[in-house]
Amino acid sequence: MFKEKVKTSIIVVLIINLVMLTYQSWFKSGLLGPDWPYFSFSDLPLVRLFARDSFVSVPKENLSKPRKIVVNDGELWVPYYNTDDAFGNLDDNTGAIIKSLLSGNIEKTERIDYNSWLSLLARPGVYVEYPVRFEPRMLAMVLNTDFERLPSEIELISDAIIIPAFEDSVYVALRDADTNTSYKFLIKDGDISFPEEVLLMYTNKYRRDGYYEFAFNTLLSEGLGEGNVKVSDMVLFSDNEAVNRDIIGSNPIKGKNHGEILKSFSFNPKPLRYYTDGYGASNYVENYATVTIFPDGYIEYSAVESDKGINLGEYGANDYEILNRAIDFAEKVWSSVSNEPLSVLVSGIEKTEAGNRFVLDYYYGGREIAVEVAKEGREGLYHAIEIETSGSNIISYRQFLRSYTAASSTTRQEHFMLALDYFVGQFAYSENTVITDLYPGYFDYGQNTGVLKTTWLCEINNSEQRYPKK
Repeated sequence: MFKEKVKTSIIVVLIINLVMLTYQSWFKSGLLGPDWPYFSFSDLPLVRLFARDSFVSVPKENLSKPRKIVVNDGELWVPYYNTDDAFGNLDDNTGAIIKSLLSGNIEKTERIDYNSWLSLLARPGVYVEYPVRFEPRMLAMVLNTDFERLPSEIELISDAIIIPAFEDSVYVALRDADTNTSYKFLIKDGDISFPEEVLLMYTNKYRRDGYYEFAFNTLLSEGLGEGNVKVSDMVLFSDNEAVNRDIIGSNPIKGKNHGEILKSFSFNPKPLRYYTDGYGASNYVENYATVTIFPDGYIEYSAVESDKGINLGEYGANDYEILNRAIDFAEKVWSSVSNEPLSVLVSGIEKTEAGNRFVLDYYYGGREIAVEVAKEGREGLYHAIEIETSGSNIISYRQFLRSYTAASSTTRQEHFMLALDYFVGQFAYSENTVITDLYPGYFDYGQNTGVLKTTWLCEINNSEQRYPKK
C-alpha cells in the first residue's frame, strides 16, 4: 500500500514537471510567435494558492528600473524598454554607474549649460530616463546605495547621460528636471567603464526596427502649427510601425458585494452607516473616514482628520519607506478584489504641504494604460491609483479598479508624424503649448468593459492628463 502511494506521488510530480516544461517551451520561448495570446502558468488557481508566499511586488520591483534606455552607438539612437531582451543587461550596467555617482565616487565635477548637456546625446553613449522625478537621496535609496552630496541645484533627477571617457572612467551628465541646471561628473572606476566600441556591438546584436531621433536634433522643437505648438527636446521621434496586442478591460467588482474592499480599509464589512447617493455610489461612513464605491469600479477613501488616517508606521522623514508602505497598502486593496498581481508602476512622487502624493499607473506588456475617470460626483482621476499621505498616515486613496487581459485582435501602430500632426491640430490655438511626451500605449475612458487598442498618448506641459489620438 505504501509503495503504491509513493508511485502515485512520483507520477503526479512527473506530470507537473512535464506540464511546466511544455509551458516553458511553448509559451515562454516565443515558438508560437509574438501574436500568440500570453499565458502564465501562475494563472492557474492551484498555482496561485501555493505561490502567494513567494509573491514579488511588481511596483516595488520596477521602482528602480528606467522607463527607457536609449543607446547612441555612433550611428543611430536605439531605444530599449523593459520588455526587450537587451534591457536587463543595460539596466544592470547603467544602474551600477548611477549608484557609483550617487555614492560619491566622483573624480571631477563640472558645471555645464543645458545646450552642452543636450550635445552630449550626439556622442556615443547611453541615455537613461526614469518614470519618476526623484530627489537624489530617494533615488539612492531606490537603487539601494549610499548617498553623498550632489550640487544643491540638482534637486530632482529624471534622466542621465552616460558617456565613455578613458580606459577606467565614464562621464555622467545630470540636469535638474525643473530648471535644466546641468552638471557633468567624471567617475573613475574600471569595473563600470566601457569603450565606445561596446555600444556598436550591443546595438548590432539587439537591433530594433525603425528609425529614432530626439526632437532637439530636428526642427520639431522649434514650433509647429499656427499656434506655435512646440515639442520638448527629449520627445523621441520614431517611424516604427509595430503590431501590438489589443487588450480587454473589465471591472473586478461588478456584481460583487463590497465587504472585502471595506475590510482592506479596516472598515466593518457590515457598516452601521451606509447610503447610496444621487450618482449611484455606495457611501460607507465610520467615525474618522468614508469609503465611496461607484458601480464602474472607482473607489475613494477619505479621512476626516489627517491624524486619523490609515497608519503606515513610524518612519520619521523617510519618504522612501512611506512610499513602500503605501505600495503595500495598494496591493492589499487590490488583493481584496483579485488574485492577480497588481500590474502598476509608480509614475509620480510629489511633496505636498501635508506629506506626499504618490501616483501609480496600470501597465500591460510594457505599455502604459492611461486612465481618465472624470464624471459627476467625483474629482477627475488620471491615474490607476492616487495616494495622499500626511506624516505616516494615508489621508486619501483613490483607485479605478480595472483588470486587463489579452484580446484576440492586434492593432498596427500608426506613424509618429501622423500622431504629431493630429495633436498639433488639437492644440494649435492654445497658448504656450509644449508637447512634453508622445508615446504609444492604451487609453481607458472608464467604461466597464471593452477592447482597448494601442494608440498614441500625448502629454502637454508636463501635466498629469494624457490625451489619446482619437
